[in-house]
Amino acid sequence: MLRLAILLLLGLLPWLTLPPAARAGAGFAPATFYGLPAPPLRGPEQATGLVIWNHGFGAHAYIEQAPPLAWYFAQAGWDVYRQYRSLKSDSGFRAAAAVEQAVEQARALGYRRIVLMGFSMGAYAAVDVAQRRAVAGVIALAPATVAHHSFGWELNDHAMRPMWRQLGALPQRLVAAYFPQDIFYETEMPAVRGPWLRQQLASAAAPHLVIDRPQLPGIVGHSAGLGWSFARRYGPCIRHLIDSEITDSRAANGRTPDCTGLRDDRAFAAVAVSAQTAQQLRSYQGRWRGQPGRHWGFSMEIGLDDLGVPLMTLTLPEQGTLDLPLIATADGWRGEAEFGLLDLRRTGDTLAAHITRPGDSASDRSFVFHRDTPAAPQSAGQLLSSTGLKSSATPLMQ
Repeated sequence: MLRLAILLLLGLLPWLTLPPAARAGAGFAPATFYGLPAPPLRGPEQATGLVIWNHGFGAHAYIEQAPPLAWYFAQAGWDVYRQYRSLKSDSGFRAAAAVEQAVEQARALGYRRIVLMGFSMGAYAAVDVAQRRAVAGVIALAPATVAHHSFGWELNDHAMRPMWRQLGALPQRLVAAYFPQDIFYETEMPAVRGPWLRQQLASAAAPHLVIDRPQLPGIVGHSAGLGWSFARRYGPCIRHLIDSEITDSRAANGRTPDCTGLRDDRAFAAVAVSAQTAQQLRSYQGRWRGQPGRHWGFSMEIGLDDLGVPLMTLTLPEQGTLDLPLIATADGWRGEAEFGLLDLRRTGDTLAAHITRPGDSASDRSFVFHRDTPAAPQSAGQLLSSTGLKSSATPLMQ
């Protein structure tokens, strides 16, 4: 308890020394999405409500993009705004202040039904703010407030327990997602946060959903909630909980939805490519690796999912697996990830990758990747079999 109190105090001191103006968020605007078209805003009178996306720690000029889960809500009738914080002065306390300001701005725009969706520090801040601000729901993806080094990872569980207890007595709808091999907690103390939260919310006042370390291909590590696979697997269930009345016919206790079989392939198929464009991807399909110790330490796999959506699956050090849509260009393919734009050009068994960050040309990087599979590209069926995207029989929940 003593070291926990010391950590909390050390984190609080920078916040207490900030002038009030510096505690405000650095930006609140309509969201754009990783490699996905942004549906038009409907406005507070026509939209189902407003989702406010809150990114993780360490923002730069491109991390303001919202993930496929937020895009799915936008497809389904919600407006989505993002709340952006500066890289230079980010912290858990600043993040919470920015979320509170975003809620105030949303109210001023006329939105009455507001859902806070966030990742990592943004998720932690959303849970924190929901104790004090009346919102319709909270969707917390891998919530965390400190890094994994030393014993700071403990705060990513114990510091949140009073918040969850408070929220359990409020009418907000609650979603929390924890992922296997999340270095910010699960690698240190697996199978603790999810079971504890499920037990805590068993008698919660509002509908809730705890996604606890799903054992599904492509949903691994801290960033898994930002990916396409997560949105396809869990988006329909999460929206069902947030959007609909939970009835006893689809709930174990009247408050927790039964997600088995809930799918919405039509929404996700909206960005599938034509057969001709899919054919252009064939020479890119397969696994690609960089030289050991270089290229930010990440590898990638390229292929189509069973709906015909081109995907790049990145395996990132410390962050886990992240799969995001690819966009066809005149001479290759382009992906968008939290670290920037990723332009891909294949020559034989090598793949040139050029990373840019709009507004930050000094961060441009060019890498070369090599095939990590036989030269013949995988078929879509083989690739889908390895990723598990095609199987409709795989349970959505553990």
